[in-house]
Amino acid sequence: MGRSLTLDNIEHDILRKDFQEPRIHAALVCAAISCPPLRQEPYTGENLDEQLDDQVRKWLFSPYGLQIDRSQNRVAISSIFDWFGKDWQAQYAIEGKFTGSERERAALNFVSNYISPKDKEYLEQGNYKLSYLNYDWSLNRQ
Repeated sequence: MGRSLTLDNIEHDILRKDFQEPRIHAALVCAAISCPPLRQEPYTGENLDEQLDDQVRKWLFSPYGLQIDRSQNRVAISSIFDWFGKDWQAQYAIEGKFTGSERERAALNFVSNYISPKDKEYLEQGNYKLSYLNYDWSLNRQ
């Protein structure tokens, strides 16, 4: 279309802005160790919803997406939810459940759609300390 774009432009100036799809954070990644995993197949129009949901699950079930420690009453989520927290607010804002700020509750509400019913119930009750996981920017060589 007559203009140069970087991958950063495509992600932040087009896809995030125009499509308001927070699952994009699980799909477009920089390949750092703490990033969601790279998909081993191309994204396709007919399978996109299923592929994005699968990517979110893989991310959250990794040590870099979500950690729940009931014995310490702590929940830690990826720093991506901190950096881009507003991306979840439009679709997932909620009152009266979860813990934290409006942005944090929206992220936790999103997360709760991809975890076990028992973990969802724990997150919804909101009686835990929420933090963000340290981000390892080292290249994921796997």
